[in-house]
Amino acid sequence: LAERRTDTVLLEFAEGVGLFERVDLLRLAGEALDRVVAALKSRYHVLSLETRSWRPGQGGGEAASAFVARGDRAHLLQVVSDGPEATRRAAAVALLDAVRTLDETYAPKGLRLSAT
Repeated sequence: LAERRTDTVLLEFAEGVGLFERVDLLRLAGEALDRVVAALKSRYHVLSLETRSWRPGQGGGEAASAFVARGDRAHLLQVVSDGPEATRRAAAVALLDAVRTLDETYAPKGLRLSAT
């Protein structure tokens, strides 16, 4: 039987990042993460991948607020994979690498990304 794996991406704003900057950065980082997940789906097509996040329609049954914390300064995105264990692990490593790269891009702008 295949098991599910949930990898979590934390997007957290630094102190002093204004509301309008946060909205824009969150949109851009969210779009970049969407591209990462799409690439994972293409590369690891035997996996069933879904995302759950703060965005409308992506809560997986949870309210969007369940993915937002610290006064709207932290947002979670979960990538849930279902399939062979070795493939799930490979996809998780690829996700971690992509998040590290995105963090290098967005950290200077006040948005840190990390994954577990």
